[in-house]
Amino acid sequence: MPAAPVTHYLFVDFENVQSVNLDLIAGKPVMVIMVIGKDQTKVPLELVEQLMTFSSQVRLVRTEVKGKNALDFVLSAEVGAQGVADPNGTFHIISRDKGFDALVAHFRGHDRSAARHDAFVKVPILSTSSTPATPSRPAPPAPTTRATPSPRAAATKSPATTTTAKKAPASRKAATPAPDPTPTLDFTAVPAAKLARLMERIAPGTLNRPKTTRALRGLIKDKLGANLSASDIEGILDQLTIDGSISIASNGAVSYPA
Repeated sequence: MPAAPVTHYLFVDFENVQSVNLDLIAGKPVMVIMVIGKDQTKVPLELVEQLMTFSSQVRLVRTEVKGKNALDFVLSAEVGAQGVADPNGTFHIISRDKGFDALVAHFRGHDRSAARHDAFVKVPILSTSSTPATPSRPAPPAPTTRATPSPRAAATKSPATTTTAKKAPASRKAATPAPDPTPTLDFTAVPAAKLARLMERIAPGTLNRPKTTRALRGLIKDKLGANLSASDIEGILDQLTIDGSISIASNGAVSYPA
């Protein structure tokens, strides 16, 4: 029996990030917990319609008190409660508030998968297709035809003369689509403990973080396993870039968010 997919829990700081497209969670193992401030009384009509469509995948949490960081404490409590309910889940905090990085680091320190994103669309699971593409089939070969001599031409030939029809050129095989050159790798396939060790080495405030893609590739291989292929490593670099954990310049220099 195949293992159940890992559930991704998306905790949205709605005071901080209001751009939420719930259509992106369709068909994916995702639960969205939207934490709303006490004074937030208006929600866009389009989002209301999406909430009705995906009601089984979305939960609204209203902050009961007003005050500085009140929503942050409520959101952190929700993350902790869900972490107890589902120890195998992957936890995403959608907020531009870097104060949540401490909570993310705490989770990772206990071999839990967690990340903060400054935009809803930057969560990696939302950028993957929920249904695999159907491969195209090559076109069937064209039928081979034989040339038929006309009655007049046949009458002028001697009985001993025979004519061999030319074969039609074989049809070319349909071109096979080139593989997608962009490598992809789902972070949920990486053991949480190994991923945590990698993220700790590139976390804010860490000394001697890799400054080039060559050095970062070496770190990824060292922390996640020497059996990773080159495409796996490139996929991890792509995910780290999408996640906002790193930025890669055209000359290969690696920088990190402040």
